[in-house]
Amino acid sequence: MQTKEKEIPATNTSSKELDQLDIFVGKWNVEGRNLEGAPVGTDSSVKGIATYEWLTGKFYLVTKWSRKFGSSSHIGIGIIGFDESTGFFKVNNYDNLGFARAYKLTTRRLTWKFSGTHERATMEFTPDGRNFTEYWEVSQDGSHWEPLCRLNGSKVS
Repeated sequence: MQTKEKEIPATNTSSKELDQLDIFVGKWNVEGRNLEGAPVGTDSSVKGIATYEWLTGKFYLVTKWSRKFGSSSHIGIGIIGFDESTGFFKVNNYDNLGFARAYKLTTRRLTWKFSGTHERATMEFTPDGRNFTEYWEVSQDGSHWEPLCRLNGSKVS
């Protein structure tokens, strides 16, 4: 005898909250530099692409990135959603270097802040939403922070 699975209702997340993520949607050329806190490729130039697209249903934004620095690569995937229980966006990233990172993501107009246990970043978009500057920091102990990288993005599509 088969039991029928109950349908779980979709989240009640306000589209107003999720609509704020539209600024990310598209394909971006990204370039910049790894800084002194980078575990690999310190002081090397970084170049690559990042894409952001809505998962069907528009509850989660999926990001993928592929960047080269020196002879190394940084390739990954992430999911951004809104957590109604905390009132904050949450980000989960996974990459080819073996890192699985979780961040709280907050916004104030065109400035987005990623806050994690070992990494944090500030991402600032231009008023037209076609460019951004991203500055990452890294910490081994959660209290002493070092510059990780500085990236600039320009929207391709």
